[in-house]
Amino acid sequence: MIFSVIMSDHNKLSWMSGACNRILIWTVAVAALLAVFDYAPVSYLVNNAHAETGIGKDVFKVVVSVFGANKEIGDILALVTVNDNSKAKLFDLHSMSTVNASTTQNDNVIEFVAAFPKIVVNTGDSYRSCVITPNTMHQYCEEGSNSPAKRPEFVDISLDKVKKSDAAKIKSEDVS
Repeated sequence: MIFSVIMSDHNKLSWMSGACNRILIWTVAVAALLAVFDYAPVSYLVNNAHAETGIGKDVFKVVVSVFGANKEIGDILALVTVNDNSKAKLFDLHSMSTVNASTTQNDNVIEFVAAFPKIVVNTGDSYRSCVITPNTMHQYCEEGSNSPAKRPEFVDISLDKVKKSDAAKIKSEDVS
């Protein structure tokens, strides 16, 4: 009788121990799966965020919109540089003969698309967009860095804004 009670308690403990082991194993397995699937997408996004490879349709592009362009300013040179590679385009505003598929000229706005095929541009790589007016040699520049988004970068440059050097000249002329 005592032996059967001890055996009964032992069977209960053995069954409880087995149930706890199964629950523990199941919990660890689910936690491991959650950790793997929770970490994998983040890791995938971080490791694959090199933006543009320069191969096929995966080309780094910068769309430069120049505001305030008119015939009085004269010619305009638009220039974009990334990773020691440059693309430039000269716009003759007097004849407006430079309009093609990659440029538009409407309402004193010129748009220039600089594409860099076969050049790897990683997320965070900096680029510089400049517009130079050869008549006055004024330079208007904007700097940016490549975002992880698979889209062109956009830069707006206004020729109407007063440059710091010009503002200093105006201020010194007012004083004298």
